[in-house]
Amino acid sequence: MRTALVIGLLLLAPVPATSSEPVVRARDLGVPFDGTPGPMNAITDVAGVTVGHTTLISGEGKLEPGKGPVRTGVTAILPRGRTYDPVFAGWHSLNGNGEMTGTTWITESGFLEGPILITNTHSVGVVRDAAIAWQVQHRLYDALPDEPDVFWLMPVVAETYDGDLNDINGFHVTREHVIATDAPLLPHQMRRVAQRASLALGRMGSYASNGSGDIFVAFSTANPRAAARTGRTQLEMLPNDVLGPFFLATVEATEEAIVNALVAARTMTGVNGFTVHALPHDRLQAALRKYGRLSVPAATP
Repeated sequence: MRTALVIGLLLLAPVPATSSEPVVRARDLGVPFDGTPGPMNAITDVAGVTVGHTTLISGEGKLEPGKGPVRTGVTAILPRGRTYDPVFAGWHSLNGNGEMTGTTWITESGFLEGPILITNTHSVGVVRDAAIAWQVQHRLYDALPDEPDVFWLMPVVAETYDGDLNDINGFHVTREHVIATDAPLLPHQMRRVAQRASLALGRMGSYASNGSGDIFVAFSTANPRAAARTGRTQLEMLPNDVLGPFFLATVEATEEAIVNALVAARTMTGVNGFTVHALPHDRLQAALRKYGRLSVPAATP
């Protein structure tokens, strides 16, 4: 099953919405990695997965709660696009100084029943409410002919803190890792996959400090209609003994996504003139070249 090794991962980086520059990935600069990425080197390499996002940037200077400056956004990952068809999922918390709603139902049911939303820490509630309103408005449950009037929803909304740049208390609308695969894995196996993302953070130097929010969710797009509410369902799964390559691919994909986020991030100035600086691509390439680690001839980013 060649497609069973397709694994995608999403990790966010601060990129201005108005930027017309193409997004550069670490491999484009010659950063060496193990493993072979998909054609897009993104979570959307897993067939059916769609991603949308909105970035809000306005104002500058002194923080005035309710007025700005604003440097925030929201990202949505839809496992099967706009189709309502729950996917098997699992999640793991390395250090829980963060939030991801709906995880208790993932543990209980084994299913992710809608999109995954990522926003800032103080916007989890309003994004959760917006997700419910969106699903009701678009009547996603009409795809279930045996039960078209389902009204119960449990959105999964994760957060990251952007208060150093953003008026986080005045504007409620970005780092939890999201792992997708098309391999036929069951919920307990997806939880095991999610756990492996922790190892990639360790490779990158993290020790999951007390203030770190490291929460991971993983889902599989295999087994469509597995959540049918009547009758019996035929499922496909892989044995535990063959999961080693998936664990390795998860670690490699997560590690590369972290570096991609660092490479893609742009310099940004937020509240009270606080500035985060982009990683200089030329200096990164020079360091790799100096130590014989540049995997391709240097190119202009």
